[in-house]
Amino acid sequence: MTALLAAAGHAVFGDSLVGLRALALASGAGVVVLSTLMASDLGGGRRAQITAAIVAGLTPFVLAENTLFQPVSFDLLVSALLLWLALRLTLAPSRRLWIAIGITVGVGLETKYTVGVLAVALLIGFAVSRRDVLRVPDVALAAAIALALFVPNLIWQAQHDWASIRFFLHPGASATDESRPQLVDQVSSVVASAHPSAVIAENYGEAGALELYGRGLPAVVSGHMSFRYWRPAALASRAVVVVGYDRARLAELCSRYSIVRRAVLPYDVDNEEQGAPIATCTLRGDLDAVWPQLVRPKL
Repeated sequence: MTALLAAAGHAVFGDSLVGLRALALASGAGVVVLSTLMASDLGGGRRAQITAAIVAGLTPFVLAENTLFQPVSFDLLVSALLLWLALRLTLAPSRRLWIAIGITVGVGLETKYTVGVLAVALLIGFAVSRRDVLRVPDVALAAAIALALFVPNLIWQAQHDWASIRFFLHPGASATDESRPQLVDQVSSVVASAHPSAVIAENYGEAGALELYGRGLPAVVSGHMSFRYWRPAALASRAVVVVGYDRARLAELCSRYSIVRRAVLPYDVDNEEQGAPIATCTLRGDLDAVWPQLVRPKL
């Protein structure tokens, strides 16, 4: 779901980072509105509603998570919506609300799996204190709707060796996205003189930035996390530009290589790209031969 929202944001705002993050800010605004509605439904007057809105809007977690475009931003909105629907259910149980809960959970699971934990917690809470709202046909209908919406995700996971579960068990290193347009410019200058068949990026953040901001670049390849699933079938030649690989990994990957420059990012940004090698490389084999080295896990 986050990827679809990103695609929609890109279609509307183009390469504008402000436009992309506006979607996350709108999600945060939705959390504020839902908090106000919950205060109202609980009997709070105007003062209570304003207080709820201010507290929700100024909560450090909401402020931090909704200033970047990321799954957590929309997970917060889905969770707030689910809580509001659950509250409405306790006030006036109806099949319509259970249908809305099923849709919310299903869409939420396409955004982040954590909404499933909240759904289970709410069911346990209802079972303990409000069994009257747990009408079996309605709960079953909501569960069926949520599962139907979640099935495409399960199919993709099954087809890709349950990638999310493997990442949960063996998380990769985090990466920031600050100043990556400058990194792209520096990589592009090396590409212009080397004429490679591809650019191989060490992590998905670099690869994504090269795809988004790069102009006239060859295929961008990375074996990091889910970016591996967009690898090309083959490369036109073994001549590539490699970004972010240290000398030891370059020696494993390339029959010969040359570090042309190192990334220099502004504002003293301290991230994985600062000082990252940008090298020309002749691969030791075709893409199929070297691919296992590109996708080995980073623990």
